[in-house]
Amino acid sequence: MTSLVDPRGTIKARLDTNAQACESLQKILAKYIDAIKDKAFKSTFLEPTKLYFHKMHDTVMEGDVDVHGANVYLALLTSTLGITLSREAFMHEDEAKGIAPFADAGLGDKVEGCWSHDNLGKSWEAISHYRHSGLCVSMQQKNTFYFNGTRRLPVVHMGLDAINAGSNRRAREQFAKYLEQFCSYFSSSFILKRMFSHLTVEQAGTGTEEMLRVCYEGLRQAELKHCGKQLPEDVRYFCYNVDEDYSFQEGNALKLFSHIGIC
Repeated sequence: MTSLVDPRGTIKARLDTNAQACESLQKILAKYIDAIKDKAFKSTFLEPTKLYFHKMHDTVMEGDVDVHGANVYLALLTSTLGITLSREAFMHEDEAKGIAPFADAGLGDKVEGCWSHDNLGKSWEAISHYRHSGLCVSMQQKNTFYFNGTRRLPVVHMGLDAINAGSNRRAREQFAKYLEQFCSYFSSSFILKRMFSHLTVEQAGTGTEEMLRVCYEGLRQAELKHCGKQLPEDVRYFCYNVDEDYSFQEGNALKLFSHIGIC
């Protein structure tokens, strides 16, 4: 008896498998990116603020950073970039405290300080630069952060001032430095290699590698069909230049993550 195979059914099964694998990887990477957002928030805003108040010997305000200060910074991120983190801003808080324009005080160090990409997610106490350097910090006006808001619902009004083109231009330009720092953790040069390592190294033994293999095979078939291009069989050879300096290929990684549906 001759068995008949419906080629369309075979193709559909492959597409379903690829789609399921990509969907699973989307969830894994979304969770990973959420964790990076929390770390970026900590490094961009919270730890430098704590360091500032520590240098000012203001233990009360230093203790307020994680709750009240974080709420103000979260409100400003939500107002300007529309970004939400694992915790949401309470916009109706009636007091703005635990905040400081620390970059103006000399604490926006991108080379060795909290803003160095190598120090993502670290507390300022864990950064050797602060233990071994004679750090000079200039005093700033207490509990202000470029946008003073109003006495009633200051967090709401600070957020409104941050996006108001008619508000203080210098304040908006200064605050833009903080937003640029936060966003830098999601640039291609920073995030793509870490996302790939998360799937291939940190998630090893969880079944993620097989999902990635299936997704990549789908990309290989699509490239061959639509572009006539034969990609390497191993996804690692696609994302790394193994023939020369083993450099990470951002363009290829972006194509891979776009196929997965996360970029």
